[in-house]
Amino acid sequence: MVLLVAGVVFEAPWFVFAFFFGVLPIVRMLLPDDPAEPADVGHISRMQFIFLKSIPLAHALMWAVVMPWAMFVVSQLRPAQLACFALSFWVVTSLNLTIAHELLHRPVWWQRIVARLLAGSIGYFQMVEEHRSHHVNVGGRDNGDSPEVDESIFTYAMKRYIRSFRVAQEWERLDQVRRGRARGLH
Repeated sequence: MVLLVAGVVFEAPWFVFAFFFGVLPIVRMLLPDDPAEPADVGHISRMQFIFLKSIPLAHALMWAVVMPWAMFVVSQLRPAQLACFALSFWVVTSLNLTIAHELLHRPVWWQRIVARLLAGSIGYFQMVEEHRSHHVNVGGRDNGDSPEVDESIFTYAMKRYIRSFRVAQEWERLDQVRRGRARGLH
């Protein structure tokens, strides 16, 4: 998000998009893979643990400031700048899904609410309900999480998004039945 703000301040609203799809792939090719085994990662200090656990919360707090700012900025940009800003904004909002997913698995109730708000801010209101099915069906061929061999990414994305609403509705219905709150749904 800092790069998004910097891009606008320095009149380079394309910066985040170029950084993620231009610079980072080159850096990835130049840097070696991390040789650490998963077991090695488990030995971190308490301060490192606290720092890592606070990153998603810091991101959510920054998003609460950046989102209204971005809505203001949109009204100030010329069409070409707006198109570039939209691409950069798309990259930043895509990262919200990862943060929302992390917070969704936290045991603290208000962090799960923050996860819902983050997911909702990017139009994925059904994330929590749909995510339950992901943990039940992950790895299955017919669960919609894999495109067909000859399917375009756009067709897959639209099909997946529509399917996520259907799955979320079904899981919500089952949850309401389980809690005894649903009338006429048995």
